[in-house]
Amino acid sequence: MTAAPLTNRTVLVTRSAGQSSQFTQLLQQQGAIVLEVPAIEITPPSSWIPLDQAIAHLSQFDWLILTSTNGVDYFLERCAAQSKTLTDLTDLKIAVVGQKTAASLERQGRSPDFIPPQFVADALVEHFPEPVAGLKILFPRVESGGRDVLVKALTAAGALITEVPAYESGCVSSLPPTIQTALQRGIIDILTFASSKTVHCFAQLVQPLAIELPLIASIGPQTSVSCQQQFGRVDIEATEYTLEGLTAAIVNWAQHHPSRSLPPQQFLSRIIGITGGVGMGKTMVSNYLHTVHHLPILDADLYARQAVQPGSQVLAEVVRRYGATILLPTGELDRARLGDLIFNSDPERQWLEQQIHPYVRDCMERDLKQLALTGHPTAVLVIPLLFEARMTDLVTEIWVVRSPETQQVERLQQRDRLNLAQIRARISSQMPIEKKIAQATVVLDNSSTPEILFAQVDRALGQERRDE
Repeated sequence: MTAAPLTNRTVLVTRSAGQSSQFTQLLQQQGAIVLEVPAIEITPPSSWIPLDQAIAHLSQFDWLILTSTNGVDYFLERCAAQSKTLTDLTDLKIAVVGQKTAASLERQGRSPDFIPPQFVADALVEHFPEPVAGLKILFPRVESGGRDVLVKALTAAGALITEVPAYESGCVSSLPPTIQTALQRGIIDILTFASSKTVHCFAQLVQPLAIELPLIASIGPQTSVSCQQQFGRVDIEATEYTLEGLTAAIVNWAQHHPSRSLPPQQFLSRIIGITGGVGMGKTMVSNYLHTVHHLPILDADLYARQAVQPGSQVLAEVVRRYGATILLPTGELDRARLGDLIFNSDPERQWLEQQIHPYVRDCMERDLKQLALTGHPTAVLVIPLLFEARMTDLVTEIWVVRSPETQQVERLQQRDRLNLAQIRARISSQMPIEKKIAQATVVLDNSSTPEILFAQVDRALGQERRDE
């Protein structure tokens, strides 16, 4: 099953506080685990007077320049405060920098008159659609910390620029604890920046931590200069200076560099792997751990079902191998029919496992990371084929649930309505329970009542905690 290019890559997106991230959605669509950290706080300027006065005299200007979504939002907010709408701006031409800024303006009902081709402010002067000499241009911008290249270039070309503060941006005071922990544990693979200001603010946040940063991805040349100044390197730079371009650059890098394989134990202090024979009570144990001890459960069987959902690549391979009769009228997999095929043929069972197990492992690794990032110290993995699928490296301890074969047969007859031949085929397809027990950290005997089984679970969980 082909994984998305950023599967199991953890990307930290730096952004302004309070802003939703289109970038996050783009990365998630490529399979990434995405964390967002606010590095900048956007606030009103120290005074609205200069902007309000400029808005009151909009008819005096030939062009309005907006270089950020914040500029769009605050400018139009102050227009509304003076009962002005976009219809009052009909005679005012608007130039914007960047597709994101253009999209923000368009959502308000106005299309820009000019967007420079390189999506950076430096290109605006070079490609301006008319001679700028003598033009009166209004430029609402960040109050402090912005670059002066655009203003200097337009002024040198003869334009009459009116700069007014539309908003202020400042650095946040601290990193969220979960982000700090993720950086210190090496969970994050790629760190992204979409502006120079976020670079400078993030540098202030991590400077006291004295940690080695992950790969650094920049949206464009100016941001890369700031990365070089603050961190001494840039590992990935977008060739198109947009969020889509940065996503494409990260995907391109990932396709040429294999994903790091970090042990899950680096993320979580305790990962319990529950296994045992078919029908011996694994689900009973995991349900108890979840409902009574409130532990998160990752179930291999659920991931395996996801792998063969309609439209999946694995299901397409199954149909290609066995024909359309392997499907129910609904288009879903006929699991009973498939079971009869694979549990009576070792080669067919092994072929199917080769299709599904990589997907299950990817899901397990992804969700273990997610649990670590949300502060869970312990997770439970239910993996019937823990040994056979070679997933023991995902856990810190192995709990094997066992019961007498007579009870195992009775449960499978009642639960799955299988005949004795089908049950024997399923039992024989798995590693003998004695071999699993020989490699177990904990053996849970499910030959008696649920209460006795749950008491064993409590002891195993409590004893391990005391040993830590």
